[in-house]
Amino acid sequence: MSRTKIFLVSIASIVLLIVLMLAVDYGYLHWFQFIEPQKEDARHKVFKATRSYNEGKVQDLIKLRQVRIDIQVRRETIKLKGV
Repeated sequence: MSRTKIFLVSIASIVLLIVLMLAVDYGYLHWFQFIEPQKEDARHKVFKATRSYNEGKVQDLIKLRQVRIDIQVRRETIKLKGV
């Protein structure tokens, strides 16, 4: 085989390897875009099942209940003062 043929085969091999690497990278990006939302959804579901999340929700509900009670007390005092 002549040197030019060896050189051309080497160049063609390198170009083919680069094209193959780009194709694999492009496929990985599409796979990542497909998997990432599902992965985030699973992470969110697991977080919602944790103790800290549930305790935080309970604390929020207790605060809201206290605010509602405070508003009711203010309304009652306003009614009593107005009478």
